[in-house]
Amino acid sequence: GDDGRVLASARRARERGVRMDIGHGGGSFTFRTARAALADGFEPDTISTDLHAFSLVGAMRDLPTTMSKFLALGMPLERVVAAVTVNAARTIEHPDVTGTLAAGGSADIAILEERDGRADLADVTGEILPVDRTLQAWCTVRGGRVKAGGSPATV
Repeated sequence: GDDGRVLASARRARERGVRMDIGHGGGSFTFRTARAALADGFEPDTISTDLHAFSLVGAMRDLPTTMSKFLALGMPLERVVAAVTVNAARTIEHPDVTGTLAAGGSADIAILEERDGRADLADVTGEILPVDRTLQAWCTVRGGRVKAGGSPATV
């Protein structure tokens, strides 16, 4: 809202069970709005990308970069990971996707590496957030088989 607080209607929607996703794409994520929501105690339930040809070349880049933005804004790693795994799986209510590792499961895994080092993260307005750590994709496992790995790759 104009006062920098999360709208009451958004809070009521969440209370009714509506899940809130950031859906970072080519034109829909600003640090200003994310900071205000987080400061007002309103974390996203899920963190996703609006991945398409145009958003790839913009500020979004990939899911690990989007996750890194929320780490930089102060969201704990455990909740960032939950937002892209178990929370997302529950949200889409897909029977083949659980967001967890369990015996007999499909073993779809993204292994991320937390890297120390300076990087600049951008939002869609061009604001740059300098950070000292980022998440990078290291290995992807699909159906129990390594599909990419050993070096950073977009998951």
